[in-house]
Amino acid sequence: MVLFSHTKKENNLLTSFSYILLICSVNDTYSLNYEELHEFDQTLNTTTLKITETEFHQATSPLKSAENKSLLNKSYRDNKVEGLGLILKKKVEMLHTEDTKKLEIVFLIDASSSVGDQNFISELKFIKKLLADFSISENETRAAVITFSDPDKVFRHVDHISVPSFELHKCNMLHQDLPNIKYSGGLTYTIGALIEAQSVLEWSRAGARKAIFLVTDGFSNGGDPIPVAQILKNNGTFIFTFGIQSGNTAELENIASSPKEEFSYLVDSFDQFEAVGRRALHQDLTVGSYQSLSDVSLCHLICPDSEKEENGCCDSHARCSCGTGSGHYRCLCNPGYYGSGLKNSCWHCPNGTYHDGQRPGDVSSCISCPDPNHITVIGNASSKSSCVCQQGFVAQGDFCKVITCPLLYPPENGYFVKGGMCQNVFNAACGMRCKPGYTLHGSSIRLCQETGTWSGKAPKCVVKMCPTPEKPHNGSVRCSLEPPVSNDLMDPRFKRNTTLASQYAVDTECQFTCNPGHIIIGSRRRTCLPLARWDGLRTVCKRVLSVNLLIF
Repeated sequence: MVLFSHTKKENNLLTSFSYILLICSVNDTYSLNYEELHEFDQTLNTTTLKITETEFHQATSPLKSAENKSLLNKSYRDNKVEGLGLILKKKVEMLHTEDTKKLEIVFLIDASSSVGDQNFISELKFIKKLLADFSISENETRAAVITFSDPDKVFRHVDHISVPSFELHKCNMLHQDLPNIKYSGGLTYTIGALIEAQSVLEWSRAGARKAIFLVTDGFSNGGDPIPVAQILKNNGTFIFTFGIQSGNTAELENIASSPKEEFSYLVDSFDQFEAVGRRALHQDLTVGSYQSLSDVSLCHLICPDSEKEENGCCDSHARCSCGTGSGHYRCLCNPGYYGSGLKNSCWHCPNGTYHDGQRPGDVSSCISCPDPNHITVIGNASSKSSCVCQQGFVAQGDFCKVITCPLLYPPENGYFVKGGMCQNVFNAACGMRCKPGYTLHGSSIRLCQETGTWSGKAPKCVVKMCPTPEKPHNGSVRCSLEPPVSNDLMDPRFKRNTTLASQYAVDTECQFTCNPGHIIIGSRRRTCLPLARWDGLRTVCKRVLSVNLLIF
């Protein structure tokens, strides 16, 4: 016997009854113990007990009164569901929150004559409720459902454990397998059900947690199931037992794992059984992940009647999928697309975003790439790895770094067209010129390329010079400046011409003279212009013919 009290305390005894949960023995003796109350409170790991021992005895002393006993019975029924539901919820959360996602669950469902077909449906509903927060798939939770009645009526209806397959998932289980399970009627061959569960769990994955949920409404027939249950428990299997309208309390508690208060649940009716399930397992269905299905016709179930045609109602860029958490079929847009998944409702994610195809949603479900300079291939961007740096940028981890070229400087005696320094980022253009009196050799415009190098050739500003003036035949030439000893500054146009190996700087003046007997035709003086040309006309020395005068 356990008393469970809420935090509210009042002096009125009848009001106190409404805050008391009494878990009594099946003979309804109502023998209460204050120490047991504390022990149960600690088992639940709660701080709900707020009444003193004196208040406890004051509240329970009038139990012999028929009126108070009737009142307490109703409070007991209501609060028993609350208490059992709270314990069951904690234990299911224990299974769900372990580090590993691998879990093997076997349901043993009583299909004996005493259950009846309507209550049998309640048992199947319990399976759905319990699995609401588990993802059923090959790589996560695997489930098996076994019904039992007569020795020859122990049926394995669902088995994802011993025969795992990608095609065995939660949608398949909820929409095809469970609805096809039929009520058989007969005895209560519990030992046979446990042996069948033992056979299934032999195929459990290494490191997986194992749990059995046994639901029955009567005494077992055909042999003692407790030794088989003990073997299962010794092998690390958690066994939960649910007794409905059953007087076989000791057997169910011995089959269950320890402590029995947390693994064995005894209720008075199937209505109360369903209520406990609702209290403990009322969570909304989680979506979990989606699993693509090879059979697209399964999604016809979600199509409006007007769209149940041969190809179904999924978009051409979508596939039929199963939510391994929710158990619902869904048209899901392919990776790189967003939308509802229904016909004409899948669109490309914008450039610079991606979509893994694991959830429906509007354009906001497309995930932006880490860097604003990332681009993606339209229709094929399914993950962060689809984000690539656009031209002019290079990847640096998850981000993009702009491509730069080495700093560029103008050549000696030259300058940048736009003045100042020239930009050195990708596609930057630098134009260069030379000061007056110099000519530019190399590239006058250079571009920063994707390779991080400059296009063209490095320019040089070369002093403008005139070629050696042509010496007239029968004449001579003398210049104001001699040509340089080194030809490093020589105009490259004349370096290969050995006859013109010397050049003269701008403003050099050359004077031409002719030998005796010759006269100058052309310019006597020629100056080297900034255009690297000599001014004036070509100089020629022409011989003068002698004339003899005849005297008569």
